[in-house]
Amino acid sequence: MTFKRMNQWMTFSQSFQNTREQELCAAERQDMAYPYPMPHCAYKAQCNACLGHDTAQDLGKTIARRLRHRPIARNKSPGAHCRRGL
Repeated sequence: MTFKRMNQWMTFSQSFQNTREQELCAAERQDMAYPYPMPHCAYKAQCNACLGHDTAQDLGKTIARRLRHRPIARNKSPGAHCRRGL
């Protein structure tokens, strides 16, 4: 249970945790019901790796291509995009 809470703390924002407690509790119950849980030592190692991962020195090297804006074609027939398989 402690490891699941640590995971939620690292994964979800504070506002998400404060406003969606029921979802987090449901996910926790679902995870605890899983018959083959990850060993605690492996989970702890994974958490430590996540907490210790620091890419701040590489931020200036990151290059991301900008997506070009492509206007969406408008069709007056409702649901036409579904019929075309898009």
